[in-house]
Amino acid sequence: MRRSTERGLALILVMWSLVLLTTIGLGFGYAARVETGGGLALSDQVRAEAVAAGGVRRAIAGLIVEDRKLRWPADGLVRELPWPDAILRASVRPESAKIDLNAAPRELLMGLFANLIPDGDAEALADAVLLRRDSSKGEGATEAAAEPRAGRPARDELGARATAQNRKPSLAEQPFATVDELVQVPGFDAATVQRLRPYLTVYSGSAKVDAGTADIEVLAAIPGVTRDSAERFVVERAERVADGTRLDLASLGAVANYVDARAAAKVTNVRAMAYLRGGATATVEAVLAPGGGAGFTLLEWREGAPLSGPMWGAR
Repeated sequence: MRRSTERGLALILVMWSLVLLTTIGLGFGYAARVETGGGLALSDQVRAEAVAAGGVRRAIAGLIVEDRKLRWPADGLVRELPWPDAILRASVRPESAKIDLNAAPRELLMGLFANLIPDGDAEALADAVLLRRDSSKGEGATEAAAEPRAGRPARDELGARATAQNRKPSLAEQPFATVDELVQVPGFDAATVQRLRPYLTVYSGSAKVDAGTADIEVLAAIPGVTRDSAERFVVERAERVADGTRLDLASLGAVANYVDARAAAKVTNVRAMAYLRGGATATVEAVLAPGGGAGFTLLEWREGAPLSGPMWGAR
């Protein structure tokens, strides 16, 4: 009887041991599958970013090539580039296609904030940006430069004041040196700045935006322009660019105070987006100024979230 009891207990222990070992084995197998899946997803994302970076470099090469027939104009047209196992699109446009934090009027800022931060107070956010701009102007230096020197005729005073008023501040003197500094303004956090970043700049120096290349979100920020009308305008604009016909701003309404029909491309924006077959996407953007040994100076290189729109969307 005792021997039968011992055998029963031993059988139970063996069965529990098998259950425990099976559970541990299944746990290790699941963890391995999760780690492998995560590694593959990370690998795809890194590859998507590399493809997008390759698109930016191709666009830059097209921007500076000597042969005018091969050169890419800064027309904002989204071009599809051949790439194995991926969809790759790139565009070149003036940086003035964005809203300049240091120069844009209050209404443009309010429009962008209202559209992209629906839970925020667009007026208060725009006023906070203007307050930062006003408090960072360094008006004392400007006034000192405009003061007449003793013994100089009155026309020297007028010339000094005109020079002080017309002098464009360097990047170091601007209220915002980068868009990322917006996070220092009350009401803006890192997530909000990341959402706004594709549509803001500190490099154009223009109070207006270039309607010929601006994104839908920028156009929809213009007073009196709805998102639907902005989308229709962008589609029509692409057709006109492809046909070589003149841009018509009439469909946007009375927007002369906020847009230029075609701005000169001083600081240039190069953007590329990659879509991999597995679903990974990446956007890479570069901001270039004329000059330098390569024909341009790289002001910024950044990676961001995929863009939406009738020309950028994946097929």
